[in-house]
Amino acid sequence: MSRIALILFFGVALVSADESNWPARTNHWSFHPIQHPKLPVVKDGNWARNPIDRFVLKRIEAEGLTPASEADRFTLIRRVHLDLIGLPPTIEEVDAFVNDKDPDAFRKVVRSLLDNEHYGEKWGRHWLDQARYADSNGYTIDSPRVMWPYRDWVIKALNRDLPFDQFTIEQIAGDLLPKPTQDQIIATGFHRNTLINQEGGTDDEQFRVESVVDRVNTTGTVWLGLSVGCAQCHTHKFDPITIEDYYRFYAFFNTTEDKNNTGPTVRVRKSDYASKVKVLNEQLADAKASLAKYDKAPSRSRAAWERELSTIDLVDEPWQRVTPTKYTTRGKADIKVLEDNSLFVGPKHPSHDIYTVAAKTDAKQITAVRLDVIADKRLPKNGPGLAGNGNFVMTGFEVLVGGKPVRFHKAVADHEQPRFPIENVLDGKNDTGWAINRGGKSKKQMNVDHWAIFYPDAPVALDGSVTFRIRHESARNSRYMVGRFAIS
Repeated sequence: MSRIALILFFGVALVSADESNWPARTNHWSFHPIQHPKLPVVKDGNWARNPIDRFVLKRIEAEGLTPASEADRFTLIRRVHLDLIGLPPTIEEVDAFVNDKDPDAFRKVVRSLLDNEHYGEKWGRHWLDQARYADSNGYTIDSPRVMWPYRDWVIKALNRDLPFDQFTIEQIAGDLLPKPTQDQIIATGFHRNTLINQEGGTDDEQFRVESVVDRVNTTGTVWLGLSVGCAQCHTHKFDPITIEDYYRFYAFFNTTEDKNNTGPTVRVRKSDYASKVKVLNEQLADAKASLAKYDKAPSRSRAAWERELSTIDLVDEPWQRVTPTKYTTRGKADIKVLEDNSLFVGPKHPSHDIYTVAAKTDAKQITAVRLDVIADKRLPKNGPGLAGNGNFVMTGFEVLVGGKPVRFHKAVADHEQPRFPIENVLDGKNDTGWAINRGGKSKKQMNVDHWAIFYPDAPVALDGSVTFRIRHESARNSRYMVGRFAIS
């Protein structure tokens, strides 16, 4: 052993040997009775509505901060619903609370949520975590086990506001009560829910002892707030639990008989749950019937869903098709406006091009821009593109208001060719773009009308005129340009 190692070893030993500055084990903080602390002095005493608020405010003021303003009623009811039952409020519940002028309105909401059956489900999960709840045995053969009656007992105990002392007694020793009910025996699932090893060659007594150790350690953690497990092997000089204390505690639980390493099981009378099983079976039948109807209904693709959404007023006003006032192309292609204010390109056109369209509109602001590419019998394969198969590759789409470009944060389309999504149009690159070839397993037709919608970062005010620019600059795709289009 090196000199440094020797110094460290003996230094640690010397430090460990000095107990003079440490309190006696029986003086450990966890054994002291709970005391009501003195309320702190705060600057803004009027803000605090209860004693807890004063402790919160004391810390806020210490950090040089001020409390946030009170949440509006829409936010408040959502918060309290999620906090107490884990589910958002219904529209009817929100409306009722927002319109309730009673000063006690919030208290009424809280009371109703505490009486809600979902309250026990939301808060019971925290206790079930401490009870190491599981519906399987653990270890490598993790077979299922029936533990849900204990889960339901915890939920019901919280929902009926079972006093904590009774909550404790029934879980630790419910089977030892005079004439225990089935529910009180089920409550002891807290200690029945240890791991079970079903591997071949295991020793029953070994795993019975391991289960007892688990019960001791879990009880210490949950009810005493102490990690007593260290004392299983040896005494720590400064810990409040000695190895002797540990095995005195162990003796309380060392009276169980776990036959064949299957755990201390208890049978639950099926008759007690017959009515619940009936209700669950009825709900299951209803769910299967609904699922069968859904399976028979025609499937809806994402594109169909987005197309349906596009017909809804997602913006402040309905779609307004712009009226082109000036339209040119960099490659001097033939371009003209049709009666429906769509634009047609051809038959003369270059291999690559940029279309620029100045237009007027009565809209006062832009909240979204829609580009329709339109099939036309005069185009190859009916279009809507100028390529031989009717396709196109649009590499960019720009909108300018007052000479300044509009920033878009999102784009969607009713159809996209694999590896050519609509988002490519916004990336500023010439080697990517939006295209509509069928590709892959898609059954979507290429040579029909399609649309794309572009959403700006924020609504853009208009003064009546706006300019649009459509780019086709893909070096790998010659003559792949839009043949007929309209802008709204």
